[in-house]
Amino acid sequence: MTNNQPDPETRRRLDTLLSMHIDEGLDQTDMEELEFLLRDDPTNRAFYLQYMDLQAALPAAISSASIEHAVASEQDSDWIAALVEYSELQRESSRMVNGSSRASRTPWLITFASLAATCLFAVAFYATRSSSVAVDSAAKTQLEQIQRDLSIQPSEVILTQAAGAELFGEFLPPVGRQLEFSHEYALTSGMIGLRFPAGAEVILEAPSVIEIAGHDRLIVSVGRCSVHAPPGAEGFEVVTPQTEIVDLGTRFSVSVSDVGATDVQVIEGLAEVRTRQAVATDPVLLAQRQARRFSDDAESGPHSLEFDASSYRKTLPDRVVSYRAKPAGEGCVAELQSVTVQRDGREVTIPVSDMIGVKVTHFRGTDIAGMAVQVGYEVDRLAGLETDALLYTGMLNPGGSIEPLVDDPVLAGPGVADQATPGLAVQFRTPVVNQPGPDVVFFELQSVVNPPQGDAFHVSPLRFSEGLRSLSIRNYDVAMTSPEAQRLPEFQPYFFREPPSSLEELMTAAVDQRRPSLRFRALATGIDLSDLGYTDGAAVDGLFFQDAMNDDHVVDPVFIAGLPTDEIEETRP
Repeated sequence: MTNNQPDPETRRRLDTLLSMHIDEGLDQTDMEELEFLLRDDPTNRAFYLQYMDLQAALPAAISSASIEHAVASEQDSDWIAALVEYSELQRESSRMVNGSSRASRTPWLITFASLAATCLFAVAFYATRSSSVAVDSAAKTQLEQIQRDLSIQPSEVILTQAAGAELFGEFLPPVGRQLEFSHEYALTSGMIGLRFPAGAEVILEAPSVIEIAGHDRLIVSVGRCSVHAPPGAEGFEVVTPQTEIVDLGTRFSVSVSDVGATDVQVIEGLAEVRTRQAVATDPVLLAQRQARRFSDDAESGPHSLEFDASSYRKTLPDRVVSYRAKPAGEGCVAELQSVTVQRDGREVTIPVSDMIGVKVTHFRGTDIAGMAVQVGYEVDRLAGLETDALLYTGMLNPGGSIEPLVDDPVLAGPGVADQATPGLAVQFRTPVVNQPGPDVVFFELQSVVNPPQGDAFHVSPLRFSEGLRSLSIRNYDVAMTSPEAQRLPEFQPYFFREPPSSLEELMTAAVDQRRPSLRFRALATGIDLSDLGYTDGAAVDGLFFQDAMNDDHVVDPVFIAGLPTDEIEETRP
């Protein structure tokens, strides 16, 4: 989150410069330093406004002769604050529309002078007012509304994508929402995609700390981002502690270390880079396949880097993006209707009716093995996973192993019950063909007291061969922290009195019904068969699932299905 005050050293310097500014004692060098301190740091700008408000209120405080006059002074300072804040908004709006300091420092100096003039006007306006004159209530109410409206400023910068993304100290906004101006977003895990009004697109990777500084300006304090500015979005800026990078119609990546060193790699087109420690120097122009590092070492200056095309991320990882389910009242959903996945960089929405269902061929549970079934399904206990699309029915708590399988699982059968491998085996109704991106979707139910990233599990081939391996999934695509995770209605699971060691026992063993004390949400993740070692186009007829046994919580499969080879409906972000 953005601090309310500058660091002590910066504050002392601002105190000195602003005092000189009030006394009209700033020379050109001082003005440039003040310009630099205020230009890109919202904390410094907020301190500047508070300082000017205080200076504006001083004449009133000195001339106040009574408590009533002091109250009037406080009211008048609200007018001044509103005028200053309005001036700041006008300066920001002007910069957003007309461009920033990249073309020339003159627009900034003009707007800075305008802001100072507005503040001085506010001081003069107040000094000439009689404290006995009543404040126009309608106008004051209007200004107070302006102040409230300005407290949160939507930026028109849209969050377009998110993959395993989490923010420090706050929830991630839903995809499609606008981010705020001058708000520090600290991305602690995952990746997000942003779209700016003119069309520039940015992908940010954790850990990163950013601020939206304008309709075409992004501040990156630390972290990595990839920028694509299509025609019409030229001039987009990325500001780092060491540089201002101006897009001239290109794709480039920026990596900022925790000490501010900035690596710039141009994938195509041109980018102009100006070092912020030497604003007057000529900018560095980088062309396609060129890379430079910029640090605070003024003597060495920028130096070349080996070009690395992999530093640029064109898209977020292929994954389950979201799902739709039939509403079940009270903000809950029940029956899955479709899943949107990203495959080979494209988003595709696939209805449940076109997915490839499964048949359960093996189940060996843990000591707390259980199942959740819809009322009326007690006779056919496999229906919750095999034939319905309800997100609260399935086979809860299959057995597991700390280490994933490296050999074929032993499936339960006559005479091998004791040797059967703990876990769940499914066979697809028709083979699933390995394509780019997710080939299988896996859903589980989860409560707030369970791991927010989802219960970890291993998925393995039913039959190992050369090149095949198990895959461990520890972070779901749609986790508890994802806005896309939807709440489920109340349900009553059945728990086995003794853990079943075969399908026969699963179908017939005695169970007890329990009512959960918590509400659950449906989590989802995709499984790419390539990650298990299958070659492109390989047909897979089944998989084996095990809990990862990494904590006291056990995975709860409620829906498993393969994805078809034909794309049903491409969904544009």
